[in-house]
Order: sequence, then C-alpha cells, then structure tokens
Amino acid sequence: AQTPARIVDRATGQALADLAKPGAEPIVEPGAFRVTSYEWGVVYSGMLLAAETTGDPAFKDYVARRLALVATLANHYRAHPVPNGPLRSVLEPRALDDAGSLCAAMIKASRAGVAANLRPMIDNFMAFIGTKEFRLADGTLARQRPQPESLWADDLYMSVPALAQMGKLTGERRYYDDAVKQVLQFSRRMFNREQGLFMHGWVQGMEVHPEFRWARANGWALMTLVEL
Repeated sequence: AQTPARIVDRATGQALADLAKPGAEPIVEPGAFRVTSYEWGVVYSGMLLAAETTGDPAFKDYVARRLALVATLANHYRAHPVPNGPLRSVLEPRALDDAGSLCAAMIKASRAGVAANLRPMIDNFMAFIGTKEFRLADGTLARQRPQPESLWADDLYMSVPALAQMGKLTGERRYYDDAVKQVLQFSRRMFNREQGLFMHGWVQGMEVHPEFRWARANGWALMTLVEL
C-alpha cells in the first residue's frame, strides 16, 4: 500500500497509458518510499531471497512489478531526455550510491527470471562503476566528497555486490577480480584487526587517520563480505 506500482503524470496524478502524451511527465506514483535508491536495492534483493527461501511468489512479483515500471520509464526518458528528470540517478549515475546496490538487485532479478529487460540499466550502472567512478592510483574505488580522495566503508556495498553479480551473470572473471580487489584494498586501509571493525572513512591526504567505527558503515561492509 505504501509503494504503489503504476505510472502517473506528475502534474495530475492520473495513470498514464501513453508515456509520450504531449505535456505529460511520467513518474512512478509517489508513495512513502523511493523505488530507485540504494536502500531499495537492498529491499529488492531481500524480496528475491524471501521468494527463494519461502517459495512464496508474491515477494518476487513485488520486485518484478516495480522493476518493470523502472525499465519502462528508463526506456521513455532514454528516448525523450529531460535534464535531471525523474530517473536521473538511473540514466546518469553520479555516485556509487546511485549505482551499485540497485544494480546488484537488478542482476539478481534478471538471474531469477524477472521478465522485464533490465540489461540496459545494468550495463549503464556497470559502466559507471567500472570506468567513470573516481579511483585511487591502485584502482580502489574512492570519492571526492566531502573530502578529496577518500574512502567510505559504505561504498563497499555500493560496488562490490554489483561487480560480483556481474561476474555471475556474464562469466567474466574481471568482475570477480575487481570485487575481491576492492575488499582487500579497503580492508588494508580501514579494517582494525584488534577491534574487528572497519573505520567509516579514510582520506588519502591525511597522515593520521581517526577511526570512527559507525555501526551502519560496518553493516554495509559485513553485508558486502557475505554477498561476495
């Protein structure tokens, strides 16, 4: 009830049968939550696992309906671009938050037989992770905000599961190799063996690295290790 599954016109809230209707701006009907953010990559992955574990197809159907809407909208806005449109984070990812978690869920959905054609979005996300996201000289995925040349433990989950799943989908070892490299190189910088915990952030230009061991960041890192 809180996550409707239909496409509507942003201005009128009415269902849209024709996405190319002049003057219309198609969006997923607003609910209590977004449908294309990193936390929803986790939800979709969880729903698929729930379907596999329980045998109840309702969980998989939930994912299928919503990802089909996303695919339909992506096809529309790919053909009719709008600057900073409703699917900007899918069509033009600008951070690992935009890409990795949702991409991993889409690959899992594809492998589970969800009918919607998710491959164009998957390939676009993987191109961002593989060639566009900033990396340190040794290939470690990094970010330039809020500090330059920095690592966040959160970004392990926003990259590694997608890389590993892409290896599973394509059979190409390079994706597995990159996934393993990220875990090893993040861990070398950020894992405190005495504490058994990751620090949240690491900045290349600092000589002393303060260790703030956020529970949420360690949760992302632990989920990443399990996924890999």
